[in-house]
Amino acid sequence: MEQGTLIRAPKHGDFLFKGVGRFKVEETRWEEYYTAKGVVETGKALRNFATTKRNESLEIYSLKKITKKIMKKTLVVFGSSTGTLEGIAEDIASKLGADVKNVSEIDAALLEEYDNLLLGSSTWGAGEVQDDWYDGLEVLKQANLAGKTIALYGCGDAESYGDTFCGALIELYNAVVNSGAKLVGAVDASTYNYVESEAVIDGKFVGLALDINEDNSERIANWLEEIKGELA
Repeated sequence: MEQGTLIRAPKHGDFLFKGVGRFKVEETRWEEYYTAKGVVETGKALRNFATTKRNESLEIYSLKKITKKIMKKTLVVFGSSTGTLEGIAEDIASKLGADVKNVSEIDAALLEEYDNLLLGSSTWGAGEVQDDWYDGLEVLKQANLAGKTIALYGCGDAESYGDTFCGALIELYNAVVNSGAKLVGAVDASTYNYVESEAVIDGKFVGLALDINEDNSERIANWLEEIKGELA
């Protein structure tokens, strides 16, 4: 797809596009998008187009304002034994329009295809990662993650295992903290009821910690709102 120029039209918030390009819009996420040398405004999506005026190579695209920024290629990875975290991962991926994979299905080459990685594990035993993540941690260490944006999420049981709550997050954190990736999405630990967690650094969980005994819909929504700018 060739590059072109977007020019601000005087009325209706439309843009004139000089050049040829095809767009498919699915709700608020572009399946294909035209970079136009960075001229495309975030917060707007191309919706319709029509060819105009005689021999001019000019098309008019009407724009619809959206609340989400155009997101870079994003993968949500989960490790889940009972299905709880799998459901959370699918919910997050759906809200972001991202791809989702079980950690047992990933390899270094797959991870390197993405700009953003959201890595999640349920917590087991004395604050350990879910079983499939033992191989997954090695994959993370083998992959070239430099320049990527990474956010962590996970679930635990603060009532029964309050002294190791969401401890799996620290295992994920340790695997990527020196990878050259940018880590985002730490959450204020004071908003939780728990006894202790190794996943808390400087008063914050290193990622989104979810208590399986609570309704986490608001926590997830707030977290995604916080990090979405980092994923664009």
